[in-house]
Amino acid sequence: MSDSLEDFIRNNRAELDVDEPSINLWQGIEDKIPSQKKRKLWSSMAVAASVMVLVVAAYFMGVQHSGSDINKNLFANEQDFQEFQETNDYYTTTIDYKMSQAKDAGIDSEVLNDLKQLDEVYNELKEEMLTSDHQNKEFLINLMIKNYKTKIDILERIINKKNSNELKITDDETINI
Repeated sequence: MSDSLEDFIRNNRAELDVDEPSINLWQGIEDKIPSQKKRKLWSSMAVAASVMVLVVAAYFMGVQHSGSDINKNLFANEQDFQEFQETNDYYTTTIDYKMSQAKDAGIDSEVLNDLKQLDEVYNELKEEMLTSDHQNKEFLINLMIKNYKTKIDILERIINKKNSNELKITDDETINI
């Protein structure tokens, strides 16, 4: 069936190509098409919205990583950077948890000042790491880890002291009863 249609079109092509659409027909079609101004407005708004989304996403990514100014460029390879990030995340999470426990235990203002000094030392080490060459990085990272461990040790002593005081009180209460 398609062969007969093709044959008919080939045989009668000259007779079929006689009619052409009028110029007025195209004018009517153009009138029905939305104007270019509306398209430009929408496309401009779409571009502006896309740029805004990118700016907001970049901002939030920056806020998320702003705690660590240390980036991949400071390390010899990706694996070293990943290990540093994991170690940093572990100690930061541990310190935050211990700090909340120590605050519940009633942390002294002098101890808070000591912890702030440790934070200042850590920030100095971080600044030194950002400005030093690759040879000092491992030494500085070890000092940063030692700083974290010192802070955790102080916080654990505060928590343990509170726990031992609670144990003494409960032992005294049992003896008195």
